[in-house]
Amino acid sequence: MLIKNVIDTNRVNFVQDSVVEIKKDEKKVILKNGELTYDYLVIGLGFESNTFGIKGLAENAFAIRSVNTARKIREHIEYKFASYNTDPNAKESDLTIVVGGAGLSGIEFLGELVNRIPQLCREYDIDPQRVKIVDVEGAPRVLPPFDPELAQYAHDMLESKGVQFKLDTFLKEASPEGVKVQKKGSEELEEIKAGTIVWTGGVKASHIPEQSGFETNRGKVPVNSDLRAPDDDHVFVVGDCALVMDKSSDRPYPPSAQIAIQQSYTAAKNLKHLLNNEPTEDFVYKPKGTVASLGHSDAIGVVFDKKLREHLLRR
Repeated sequence: MLIKNVIDTNRVNFVQDSVVEIKKDEKKVILKNGELTYDYLVIGLGFESNTFGIKGLAENAFAIRSVNTARKIREHIEYKFASYNTDPNAKESDLTIVVGGAGLSGIEFLGELVNRIPQLCREYDIDPQRVKIVDVEGAPRVLPPFDPELAQYAHDMLESKGVQFKLDTFLKEASPEGVKVQKKGSEELEEIKAGTIVWTGGVKASHIPEQSGFETNRGKVPVNSDLRAPDDDHVFVVGDCALVMDKSSDRPYPPSAQIAIQQSYTAAKNLKHLLNNEPTEDFVYKPKGTVASLGHSDAIGVVFDKKLREHLLRR
């Protein structure tokens, strides 16, 4: 979708650039190719992959951060399959795919992967038994935030389609040849040779608010009730960069798309209130539920307190 189809460019000056720094004392946003001044600022810079300091992970693993990074993963996997029978230097491990993490991103990626692999095997005349998909997860089960029954359903479905789960296991190192993992409670490292490593095990807020001097908690800005930064009344923070606490559990709300969308409405209303010299509104999160895609025709979810599984969603 083109930007001009979303906003009125006659009323909005859209600047496509990369943010380098925010100088809040000067009310300036420093861009890669210039700078902007502001009266009010809304920070919605999203997330970055978090490698937790795992040796070699940033250099040797793919991360799902955008459409372009997802496209690179697809192209890389297809190249491994396309060259397997023609490249004299091809190895058995070229058809092994290691996925780090079994949260929402990891499980949804695995769901798409188990649908795509049979197609690639047919297209490039590869025995499906040669393909290995290994998921490494530090928690004792997949989808830790999810309902346990639905999480087990996802685990069993993906396992039935060839995914090998290594739970209670930590990814300790990545290299061009594969990964080294360690089972919880064990001192031994297990090496898994792989042609593709995909990291979905964690994200963090954009580094820019913290490096620009905003008050942060683990990289996120603990916003006031109206979504303004605690140390700057002229700055709103939404999405992955904002820390909003769930008072019922005393834990932060997960940085999902639905909370970011709801925050955008509140931030927009509050900007209008400020321009009209009116009091701002508090942000109140109203969760609609959570769903996880398990490929083209399977899914699980809790929507309005109702559990949904594959047989309720498949037509």
